[in-house]
Amino acid sequence: DPRHAACGGPLPSSAEGRAFFVCCTRRGSRCSRRPTVMLAIAFATVATGASRTRLPLASGPSDVVRQVVVSGGVVGTGSLLFNLAAGRPAALRRARRWAAVSAGFSGGRATCQWVHKTDDVFARLAGACCAGALGAPSLPQVPVRVLSFAALTLLIERLQPPPEGQL
Repeated sequence: DPRHAACGGPLPSSAEGRAFFVCCTRRGSRCSRRPTVMLAIAFATVATGASRTRLPLASGPSDVVRQVVVSGGVVGTGSLLFNLAAGRPAALRRARRWAAVSAGFSGGRATCQWVHKTDDVFARLAGACCAGALGAPSLPQVPVRVLSFAALTLLIERLQPPPEGQL
């Protein structure tokens, strides 16, 4: 019977369940998998058009650093305040992880914008891969997180209507 490396809990029995394995928290003797949370985030992003928000392209390393610091700082601070207000244990650890994920998204996307001089699906994928790597709680989970974040990004891209003037 295969077990999850991080917590020793059983893995989902279907390929779909393994593909959507995102988050593992130790609860008793089994993992908590949240594919519905991933899909809800994807649909909310599509519905609000958040993935198509146009910010100025990063034109150099200073823009990349600025976006990383601002994004990580805002999300990390917000997460810390939320977790402290909710009385959750390990609030600082959670805030650091959220800040790392946000900084990864922003930094990967900004770096790709700077190098390629355009904001396209590859920039968003670069951000997703950086976010997955920086948000993984342990080194063995990095590949799973990177693939999960990249798959979610591609799903959001696929669900988005094409920009005006393109079919």
